[in-house]
Amino acid sequence: MSIERTHDGWYFGKCVQIPEAFSQGKTISELKANVLDAINLILAEYPDRYHLEKSTSSILTISNFNETKQTAKSSNRARVLS
Repeated sequence: MSIERTHDGWYFGKCVQIPEAFSQGKTISELKANVLDAINLILAEYPDRYHLEKSTSSILTISNFNETKQTAKSSNRARVLS
């Protein structure tokens, strides 16, 4: 997930592996929950577009059937891009 802080103090984030999944939040925790909701909605709407493989509790592999396989590593700390 990439995270940016907007000029008005909110956080904007998107899932790199699922470009359609993006959201905002007043806090990073709220942002993460909102992006996760967006990811779940997209995966439910387009089940044939992405394939998920959970290999450990912190690694999630998301494959776009039209692109190469990418891996996202989750962590407890968010990276804020400026």
